[in-house]
Amino acid sequence: MRRSFFSACAVVVTASILSGGVCNAQSLGALVTAYGTSIAVPIGWSFVNIGGPQTYFQMLNLRGSNPSFQENVSLTIIEGVAGKSVAQLRADQVVEMKRVLSKLTFIGKPQEGKNEFSHVFTHEFDGKIFKAKQVVKISAGKAYVITCTALDYDYDKASISFSGIIDSFRILVK
Repeated sequence: MRRSFFSACAVVVTASILSGGVCNAQSLGALVTAYGTSIAVPIGWSFVNIGGPQTYFQMLNLRGSNPSFQENVSLTIIEGVAGKSVAQLRADQVVEMKRVLSKLTFIGKPQEGKNEFSHVFTHEFDGKIFKAKQVVKISAGKAYVITCTALDYDYDKASISFSGIIDSFRILVK
């Protein structure tokens, strides 16, 4: 069975409390340790589980009355990628993104490293334009996909939080 490399691009459709992680989004410097990873939590952000076969958790900035369109970060873990190069994984990711996202446009040049890649893109969902940065880190035959999404006009101010979250991400299982 072919596994989809991209899952729901971090747009919240349903929200239920995540079980299985350690978190306290109201405390300063909170750290979530779950699914063999750790990631820092900005003050005031909350966790939800949006479901899907591969998205393990999502973090939301729940300011305002409609959290579905606030800043959010999701972690998706894709198994079975051993033997694929970074370039192959990125090509697979782009194909899947084009399949599931409306009006997908990549911004700037993608960045590739030895065991990771990243790209920035916009897409449309429910009549709104979103901008996102996606970072994919590869370790022990798994791809860890971190997708940071905000409304296009909010992305620049959200990018400060996004950078801190991405920089804090650690894979604890080798």
